Amino acid sequence: MNTNPTISKDRFEKIDKNVLFEGEKDYKSVSFSQDVWRRLKQHKPAMISIFILIFIVLMSLFAPLMNEHDAMTQIYTNSEGESNLKHTPTLTDNNWFGTDEFGRDMWTRTWEGARVSLLIGVIAASLDVVFGIVYGVIAGYFGGRADFLMMRFIEIIVSIPNIIIVVLLILVLEPGITAIIIAIALTGWVGMARLVRGQVFSLKNREFILAARSLGTKPAKMMSMHLIPNMVGPVLVNISFTIPFAIFTEAFLSFIGLGVPVPYASLGSLISDSRNFVTTYPFLLLIPATILTLIVTSFSIFGDGLRDAVDPKLRK
Repeated sequence: MNTNPTISKDRFEKIDKNVLFEGEKDYKSVSFSQDVWRRLKQHKPAMISIFILIFIVLMSLFAPLMNEHDAMTQIYTNSEGESNLKHTPTLTDNNWFGTDEFGRDMWTRTWEGARVSLLIGVIAASLDVVFGIVYGVIAGYFGGRADFLMMRFIEIIVSIPNIIIVVLLILVLEPGITAIIIAIALTGWVGMARLVRGQVFSLKNREFILAARSLGTKPAKMMSMHLIPNMVGPVLVNISFTIPFAIFTEAFLSFIGLGVPVPYASLGSLISDSRNFVTTYPFLLLIPATILTLIVTSFSIFGDGLRDAVDPKLRK
């Protein structure tokens, strides 16, 4: 019995490819970053947050140059026996945010304080990312006893409240911006390390990793060329939440007197200095508090939008 009968060509009809794909759209291949940016642009709150952050960054860089007042120089002095040198905002003297209790221009001090807060947050978050990625990749790739010991060390750090470690480090180190950055960075890398470790566990048994390993790829190259590039999305999302956490931590330390030393200013120290005058001179508190709120909120909303754009499960 013939189980493979010959099929005649007459039974088939050739279709023109132009007719077959008529009405179909021409799709162009895009890279991962282009795809993320395309979907991020559709997230309106995230885009608004990006514009707010860009505006604040530009103002922190260039706003102090818009008038002639220095952040340390007194505009008003107590030559007339004044004990209270706070003045409300005016346009005639170019002190658009008023002056503080020492007669210093709040416009310049506020934007320079925002620059300091952003600088501390970005540098501390960058150190968190670098150390957390290296630590998490090593723990996840080698596994076994190395992973066990490294994770136990993280659990010891997590068991101690972060604020206690930060305060102790600030007290031990010489007060200043460098001390704050080191203190925040030494306690903020744990979350990134755990995230990266989990990503490595989900990637290291994939086919492309097994193929690279079978070709004799060394561990250092495996981690830098194959593992880390494939976790860019989750890492970027985590960074967008790490930066506002670092900025808020710096503001809290400055608020309790352990932050940027006098006479320099950050948003936290400006809020701390003006909290006693909230009923008489509310602008001293409202202006830096509003800028700090916009920074932290914008980063958080941008992080939500970036997470939606990166995660393929959330595509609509």
